[in-house]
Amino acid sequence: MPKERGGMMALPSMKDQARAVAHDALMRQIGDRLDIPCRGPRSGAWQSTNSTLQEYAAKECWQCPVVEQCRAYALEHEKDRCEVWGGMRPRQAVKQMEIDLEGVA
Repeated sequence: MPKERGGMMALPSMKDQARAVAHDALMRQIGDRLDIPCRGPRSGAWQSTNSTLQEYAAKECWQCPVVEQCRAYALEHEKDRCEVWGGMRPRQAVKQMEIDLEGVA
């Protein structure tokens, strides 16, 4: 949704648009599947700042049929996050991004 700036509506940035497209693609892959752990009764664990709940969520991710797609999305678009995505707790994601950057240099 465009944001208002000084009485004018600002368009979303290209980065925001790319993120929205990637997120929509991930959501289409998930669809109405019932075997997605982060959509179950303990879904709050994925947004928790509690390390025990984050560990639980990260382990549950590995049973998910779209864990690899979720991980790829998170590493590309959720760099400033504090949630569990693709089987990675926030610190693990930061470490993985550092490793990926070292491979590029």
